[in-house]
Amino acid sequence: MLAGAFATNSIGYTAYAWYDRSLYLEGGFYQTQSGWLLKRLGNDYSIGSTQGVAPYLRGAYEWNWGDNSAHVGALFMQSSVSPVSGARQTDPSFGHDSYTDLSLDAGYQFVGQGDHTFTVDAIYTHENQSLAGSAAAFNAANGTAYGAKYSLDQVRLNGAYWYRNTYGLSLNYLRTWGSANPVLYAPGAFTGSANSTPGTDAYVIELDWVPFGKDDSWAAPLANLKVGLQYSGYIRFNGGTTGYDGVTNRSASSNNTLYAFVWTAF
Repeated sequence: MLAGAFATNSIGYTAYAWYDRSLYLEGGFYQTQSGWLLKRLGNDYSIGSTQGVAPYLRGAYEWNWGDNSAHVGALFMQSSVSPVSGARQTDPSFGHDSYTDLSLDAGYQFVGQGDHTFTVDAIYTHENQSLAGSAAAFNAANGTAYGAKYSLDQVRLNGAYWYRNTYGLSLNYLRTWGSANPVLYAPGAFTGSANSTPGTDAYVIELDWVPFGKDDSWAAPLANLKVGLQYSGYIRFNGGTTGYDGVTNRSASSNNTLYAFVWTAF
């Protein structure tokens, strides 16, 4: 859930406190947008529409010394949703699904005098899933008797190097694993899982060029631009390397993607 299930489809309200340039505390809640608004924005409900609000808590502690900075932190979020039943449609008649996420994260950054910048980040997330609504609907439709309790874990590691805030290289690794979950990971072409598990290992390599956007750039700060090339590779996808979806002979590496982009901000 924390890795993006509510991205682009929710609105949140939080308040934060910052003490002694070290301790950061934040709390608030999120809720999904209405179907009317989602349709006009071109988004959908992802895992479902929230019932009430989804509480969110964040705490972190930061150290700064010389040209260095480091932090450790934790995140908590819980949501109860009506399972998705179609495009921008949900169905609470079988009950609701509940997701509870807890994350631990840490990071280090070296800024220096601006010529060389290094950043390393890591985050681990554990999710408890109580899929009462989805499991009941799945069982009713398929004549099965699957349970509703599952779990999911994910580790993400990110490293980045920038030279004079102009040329950047980022290396990222992601690993997801969890209990066999036939309710959410049934066999199916391309996105399914032959063994009903979410196990995925992937990496991302990105090259960036930022010609403008610095203090001494032409027309700063209005002129800013990032040009990038990103490659995503899959070692394992949905629990397998070859024929992972249980329908086709598709391999995990068939999902590899090369992405070129141009980015600017106003």
